[in-house]
Amino acid sequence: KVKDTVANVGIGIYNYTVGAVAPSQKRQYQHSIVPPNIPRIVDILMRVHGRQLLKQGLFNADPHGGNFLLLPDGRIGLIDYGATKELTKEEQ
Repeated sequence: KVKDTVANVGIGIYNYTVGAVAPSQKRQYQHSIVPPNIPRIVDILMRVHGRQLLKQGLFNADPHGGNFLLLPDGRIGLIDYGATKELTKEEQ
């Protein structure tokens, strides 16, 4: 973010001066994409699947990377519960 801010100050000055005279020469502002926090994602998925398996006894029997979505607001969406398994109390 700091790198974007520094670069965008220069771009803003350029756009305000040169861009005002020659609008076709305006530059685009920089917006870096924050990489996903992989350890956090793995931790959440392990907790969710562990709770489903050990506490609830009903779980997704097909957990793979194609069955979860990284949502723009940072949440994780779990999809495709077509293959599930229910455990008995003894199996839990």
